[in-house]
Amino acid sequence: MLAAIGAIITSIVNGVVGPLFGFLNKKQDINLEMFRTETGFDLAAYQAVLAANAEANNAKIIANSWWGAHLLILLFGVPVGVHWACLMLVSTFPETFPGWIVKAPAPADSELERVIIQSFFIMAPAIPVLSALAERIGRRK
Repeated sequence: MLAAIGAIITSIVNGVVGPLFGFLNKKQDINLEMFRTETGFDLAAYQAVLAANAEANNAKIIANSWWGAHLLILLFGVPVGVHWACLMLVSTFPETFPGWIVKAPAPADSELERVIIQSFFIMAPAIPVLSALAERIGRRK
């Protein structure tokens, strides 16, 4: 009984809905071709732009893999960042870290640590964002 009902539903779907969807798909293909011809969409030029963007991104990846920048961050940025994080945690939540004693740096060293923190952890991530924003603003003009 269920098999007969399933066969009837399948024949209705294949007989009525199938050709309707086929017609709608052909209509969309025609509309797509009209759009391509009216707008002058050039697939080869688009693929060339994509290839150029991929090549530029590969060059950026190669430039970012320079070990010197990573070494500077590891030697100077990480120890200062850990010291400041411990100092802020202990001074903000003293009851959470009862046995911790983190000495504040001398005033001259404090200024140096602040500059290192700003250059590595604030300015370094902000520079690519600002340059991307400037590039987008330049494209709009």
